[in-house]
Amino acid sequence: MKWPAAWSPECWTARYVWDRIRSSIYRARHPELPWLPAAANELLATLLPKEGAVLEIGAGSSTRFFLSHGLDVYSLEEDPAWRRRVENALSEKERAGLHWISSLDAVEANSMNMVLVDGGDRLAAAWAGWKALCPGACLILDNSNRYLPSSCAGPGTRGPWTAEDEGEGTWHAWLECVGGSRQEIRGNGVTETRFFHKPGHS
Repeated sequence: MKWPAAWSPECWTARYVWDRIRSSIYRARHPELPWLPAAANELLATLLPKEGAVLEIGAGSSTRFFLSHGLDVYSLEEDPAWRRRVENALSEKERAGLHWISSLDAVEANSMNMVLVDGGDRLAAAWAGWKALCPGACLILDNSNRYLPSSCAGPGTRGPWTAEDEGEGTWHAWLECVGGSRQEIRGNGVTETRFFHKPGHS
């Protein structure tokens, strides 16, 4: 039997099971925070812009989190039912700062003070999000271990690049494009979140 990479039996070590339990407990205790590893949320708190606009690809707990900090949120969510659920959970005041968008093409270059890529076509979102990001701001790629080489023990983690990964429009090409940026990685043994700081000053 061929197991999907994300559920490969060798990933289910005692350490991984424990890390997954800890991750679930953390989420249950902190429903007000984005669904990121605890260490990633701690870093996010230090990088959060004091004002301005945030672009998120994939709505959810992050939507309310950003709105609660007085930021305008431009959100692309492909699932209409989930979009309604997210919006219905917001207060009228919070909804005033939320702007649903149907395409990333409408987002202007250098217009966003933070970008969170946590859903949809993440490669396309990473390209568009980097273009939309203001100089000096941060793009956050959740579950980055699934798309970029990583040593994370979690399922679905990809290994080193191969020749097949190269070429235009690939994750390899995207990482080459942003290669000069400062990067920070935060994980929990289950998944990783990578922060990319765009060079320049806002």
